[in-house]
Amino acid sequence: MGRRAIKFIIFPVAFLLFFSCGKKMTEREIFDKAQKLQSENKFKKSAKLYEKLLKDYPESKHYPSSLFMLGFLYANNIKDYDKARKYYEEFLKKFPNHELADDVEFELKNLGKPISEIDNLIKETERNQKNKK
Repeated sequence: MGRRAIKFIIFPVAFLLFFSCGKKMTEREIFDKAQKLQSENKFKKSAKLYEKLLKDYPESKHYPSSLFMLGFLYANNIKDYDKARKYYEEFLKKFPNHELADDVEFELKNLGKPISEIDNLIKETERNQKNKK
């Protein structure tokens, strides 16, 4: 294959790669892809996309949910409790009145605890609430 033929192959391919890689994902595309990866148990890849959304779209309507999901993924799937705490605390600082704030507080109180211990705590709390009525 001559140099001329190689140029006709390499330049168009390089051109396509350069411009297709440069397309910035929308906040919705990032959020949807992160959720898809999470459903496929690709937790670290999912977390990276949620982090990208926070960085690239700080005013996004998906920011609170992404912040929550980062805490949740790091706490419950990746088992990096320091990162989980960081994201949960950031959530409470930025969104103290958000509908997920109670869930974040619960997660923080139970970080690192085995699920059986948390289940018992939930059952005890439910019993206490019934007894108050």
